[in-house]
Amino acid sequence: KFEYKGEKIRAMTYKPDFVGDGFLIECKGAMTDGFKPRWKIFQYTLFREGIDLDLYMPRNQGDVLKVIEQIKAKL
Repeated sequence: KFEYKGEKIRAMTYKPDFVGDGFLIECKGAMTDGFKPRWKIFQYTLFREGIDLDLYMPRNQGDVLKVIEQIKAKL
């Protein structure tokens, strides 16, 4: 949270579904309109802070299996 020109702004938080060593997984079946800007802000924050994570957003079981294989290949 912060204050801008005397107005108190509530904190915006984000808790991913899974966090591992060097990666983050956010499972989304359908991406809502409210989530889209939050995800962009999250990506920008990582970029701005110089945090290098592999981001995955599987939307179905096939995507989950692909993500698992990609992560395993990097180990």
